[in-house]
Amino acid sequence: MGVRIIILVGLSLLTSLVIGLFVTYLTIKVLKMKNAGQNIRDEGPESHKQKAGTPSMGGIAIIVTTFITIFIYSGFTKTSIGILLSGIMFGAVGFLDDILKIRKAHNEGLTSKQKFLLQIIIGLGLSIYFAVCLDSHMGLYLPISKITVNLSVFFIPFVTFIFVAMVNAVNLTDGLDGLAAGSASFNLVFFIVAAAIFTSNDAGVAAASLLGACASFLYYNLNPAKVFMGDTGSLALGGFITGIALSLKMTLMLPIVCLVFVIEVVSVIIQVAVFKKCGKRVFLMAPLHHHFEEKGLSETEVTRKFWLLSFMMMLVSVLFIALWR
Repeated sequence: MGVRIIILVGLSLLTSLVIGLFVTYLTIKVLKMKNAGQNIRDEGPESHKQKAGTPSMGGIAIIVTTFITIFIYSGFTKTSIGILLSGIMFGAVGFLDDILKIRKAHNEGLTSKQKFLLQIIIGLGLSIYFAVCLDSHMGLYLPISKITVNLSVFFIPFVTFIFVAMVNAVNLTDGLDGLAAGSASFNLVFFIVAAAIFTSNDAGVAAASLLGACASFLYYNLNPAKVFMGDTGSLALGGFITGIALSLKMTLMLPIVCLVFVIEVVSVIIQVAVFKKCGKRVFLMAPLHHHFEEKGLSETEVTRKFWLLSFMMMLVSVLFIALWR
């Protein structure tokens, strides 16, 4: 663990926090001027109806803050470009989806098929970039081992799947004030530690920059939220995290450190599959955070419990990489 990367990570985090607070504040002002308010689903929890009109698309601030900070401390290296593209390109899909929702004045933007197709195309393009421009990143560390597996021809389809799965998992999680950004923040602490241990300056700067962006966004996104990240932010966040994991060869750690996101997407899959097969619902409402709301827990209580799980999985994940060493 070098002194240089510790300094870079610290500066990136502080810079991102300061820039993020300012950029998010400006973003909220602009969104209010443009009447870019959130539309709430009729089938959602009753308590969420009061959130209608809250500025959405706040994820723009996360993207801008992360971009500026990475540019300052890493520049445009092959690794930083790959990470930036991972967030920005998926964020662009979310931006298009959010714009359509606002123009149509209801909570439907791109169709599921359109969004899924765009995600596959982008995931495929990014996997090719990582394979061609960063061929050394085609390997994967196996948890609790010092073995690196080279995926070879399976790298592109595997990474495409991971990208699509991750961005959708974060998107589904972003249903409560502070839930997605807070959970992601704990994930990013792990990747900062991993980058420091394995001396990956670009990945460390990217993770710290994104952590600062998420933390500054959380200042405005905590209950009661003054802004939502929208699909712009949730898809970008999933893309950024996956890009960082890829740059560290730690894609297989995603299901562990990002367990909250995994649980959320799995709950939706189970709910849909069982309902189609048996006509019954396993959960009162999916994703899982809405199930707990329907059980009587407050939004803040659910968010805190999910944050605690994210914190615990961050510690477990740090233990894993400690065993690698």
